[in-house]
Amino acid sequence: MQQCRLLKIPSPQVLARYRLGQAPRLSATQQERAALIANVQYSLTAGSGLKDKAWAWLHAPRAGLPFDGDSPLYFMLENGLPALREVARMLVRESEPR
Repeated sequence: MQQCRLLKIPSPQVLARYRLGQAPRLSATQQERAALIANVQYSLTAGSGLKDKAWAWLHAPRAGLPFDGDSPLYFMLENGLPALREVARMLVRESEPR
């Protein structure tokens, strides 16, 4: 259900049809959401490939802006596309060499 909310897909059944290639094309917004989610996952697993680390980062409460004690996943679910963009940008900035 979280996948559906992040992608703005109405139900798990529709998501399953998309995965099988049996649903209408994704809207531009849905395509952007999918790209941002893929970017977030790539940023969290790049170099290490540790999915457990990525899962933990997404689900653990984080202090400070923009999360204010919420988990990144909850932040993205509650704040939609702007939050997806913000998390993706934040992870890219964190991965840049200093």
